[in-house]
Amino acid sequence: GEGAAGAETAGTRSLEKGERAPRIRRAGAWLAATLAVLLVVAGWSVMNHGTGQEPSAADPPLAENGIVVLPFVNLSDNSDLEYFSDGLAEELIHRLASVEALAVVARTSAFAFKGSNKDVRDIGRALGVRYVLEGSVRSLDDRVRLGAQLIDVRNGFHLFSRVYERPFSDLFAIQEHVALEVGAALEPRLPGLPEGLQKPAKETADFPAYQAYLQGRYY
Repeated sequence: GEGAAGAETAGTRSLEKGERAPRIRRAGAWLAATLAVLLVVAGWSVMNHGTGQEPSAADPPLAENGIVVLPFVNLSDNSDLEYFSDGLAEELIHRLASVEALAVVARTSAFAFKGSNKDVRDIGRALGVRYVLEGSVRSLDDRVRLGAQLIDVRNGFHLFSRVYERPFSDLFAIQEHVALEVGAALEPRLPGLPEGLQKPAKETADFPAYQAYLQGRYY
């Protein structure tokens, strides 16, 4: 009768509720798992933002003819030669700045990164230039060993890397070699640079006087 039908209907509803409960729990579990995956992906993206090799769309444009000469690192045991490594970088700044086709970062801006361990790509982007020239100086008795590297900020690759070992008195020749090699490396990208860099630099042949000049500038 009606009592039996009602009992059957109630039993059916109870069964349907019992079947829906596991389905709801399974759907909730899938939803939780999906959200967890999305959170992991989002966290990875945030942590890795800006660490790739290529600049992001938010990075400012780099001056294609822009270059910064970073302070050369003094690798000698003699800390008194700090004036020498700083002076060498400063002279190279003057040498390259004499070329109209180049946009050279000012000494004060370049030397703000003295002693910094920042990636040269980050330094170049912070200064808005395409190229970074960095190096090191080490004294060996009456000789000096100078290493110089020219780096493309966009990919971090070397355009050239050289080591020069000369007597201290050949500093002018070393500066000339570095400047000319910078020009040779950039010439395919900025035509006409070698001619500009081959202009004779205004310099003195008196090396002790030049050393005194560098010391004076340093102190």
